[in-house]
Amino acid sequence: MKKTVSTATALSTAIVIALGGIALTGQSAFAGPAPASDGDGSAPQGVSPSGTAGDASPALGAGTDVVEVDGGGPDLAPPTSDADGDAAGAEPEPSATGSEDAAPVEATPAEEVPAPSEDAPAPAVEAPAPGEEDDAEADDPAAVVAPAAPVVESPAPDAFVSVSTAEGAQGSTLPVTVAGTAAPSAVVTITFERLEVDGASAGPITVATDATGRWTSTTRLASGDWSVVTTQHLVDPAGERASEESPASTPVEFWAVAVTLPAPTLDGPVTGDRFASVGGAGAAVTVTGGGEPGASVRLAAVAADGTDLDYDGSVPVDGAGRWSATVRVPVGTWELGAIQDLVVDAVTVLTSPNVVSGTFVVEVRDRLAAPVVLSPREGHRFEQASDVTPGYVDTVFEGTGEPGAVLVPFSGTRAEVDQFLATVGDTPLPPYDFPIVVGQDGTWAIFGSQLPGDYVFTAVQYDPAFTVPVFSAGADTVGYSVGAPTAVPAGAGGPGATPVVTVPGSGLPVRAATNATALAYTGTSETTPWAGLAGLVLVGLGAATVLVTRRRASRG
Repeated sequence: MKKTVSTATALSTAIVIALGGIALTGQSAFAGPAPASDGDGSAPQGVSPSGTAGDASPALGAGTDVVEVDGGGPDLAPPTSDADGDAAGAEPEPSATGSEDAAPVEATPAEEVPAPSEDAPAPAVEAPAPGEEDDAEADDPAAVVAPAAPVVESPAPDAFVSVSTAEGAQGSTLPVTVAGTAAPSAVVTITFERLEVDGASAGPITVATDATGRWTSTTRLASGDWSVVTTQHLVDPAGERASEESPASTPVEFWAVAVTLPAPTLDGPVTGDRFASVGGAGAAVTVTGGGEPGASVRLAAVAADGTDLDYDGSVPVDGAGRWSATVRVPVGTWELGAIQDLVVDAVTVLTSPNVVSGTFVVEVRDRLAAPVVLSPREGHRFEQASDVTPGYVDTVFEGTGEPGAVLVPFSGTRAEVDQFLATVGDTPLPPYDFPIVVGQDGTWAIFGSQLPGDYVFTAVQYDPAFTVPVFSAGADTVGYSVGAPTAVPAGAGGPGATPVVTVPGSGLPVRAATNATALAYTGTSETTPWAGLAGLVLVGLGAATVLVTRRRASRG
């Protein structure tokens, strides 16, 4: 009986140990390697975070049963055996013995992998290899340093850009070409701004550079004063932007003109003209010409050394197509240029090409001293009747001046003489057939005839080397009288006498008539032959004086 009880107890103990081994084997199988996750700590699809298999979990094979273990939680039952008696997907089941001293059998999993722990550190993030970060920055346009500003080579600063109708100008608009250099494989952005009241702009216009970095672009602009600036950015081989925008280039200002009106004409100055600058202050140069009636003419001077001198304002062209202006030109060698503009409407202004005068010179010249009157003296009276012109009395005027200078005498009333001296520098001289030139010894003399009356005499002189005379101050005035002729010589009034015609009150002679028998004497009788002036009228307003020179024999 006792043996039977012992045997039963041993059998029970063996069964319990076997069941415990089976339970341990199931736990080891369930605690296998952790499935891979997506990196966010979530359980794989089909398995809940608590370790419970979901309904659609592929990790559970068909026919797998759920059993309870000591923890009260569900666990997997041993897999069923296949036809050959081997366990499917598990280690062979350990055998049990009925011996009392037999040790418990422990199930050993094929591979022990620790289960994930909440306290385990997160996997380290792998750092990028050297150079990978720089490549990433290169893909960002903002990370590439911007190139330098482009260079505008054409037009040059302050250039005058004129385009004719044949070159594409239409009305008041014209094509303007801008060119320069930048980085190769870049895109240049061009912007124009008009520097006038309207503040118009054009652009931006983009143009690609060539392999050497050169670029060019042509844009149609309205006539006016413009400024151009450029920027650039790099592009990759696919044409995508690869850098930030560069700084702007230095603004280049230029004047653009659509040339669609005929050029004006210039009558002077002509090549070889000389103008005197008294004291170095420049010379007053009068320029005249023709143009389109209603147009305005703009003037500028260009020196031989390249200096430009623009004159403010413009000169209107009258209805007859004529214009005239006087400008002051500094010392040097110059040319004058003229352009005419015609306003069609509020937005259209037609402009002509530039026309250039001949080359002229402005020289420093001191003003000549006033001539000196030696004869007659104050209060002198002439009474010798003329043997050439009936009713006239012979007169003689003598004095000194600068050798080679031209003498301009004047005789009239006191008011007329004062007016002459005040206006002689502003009134153009008439052409003289025989100008009165001061001799090389510095003396001058005039022999002539006048009607009876009371007169005042004066004279000025100028250097004939200059195109426009610069007159000296007037000589001291001398008052004299002409008496009634005592007798008229026989033969007076013959065909050789030709009085000079004048305009009363003009202040200057209108012309000097050629007279074969009446010539002016310039110089002394001992050294200078009779020469010079056929006639010289010296009258003013209200005067009826006529001065007629006549031939005289050489003094004893």
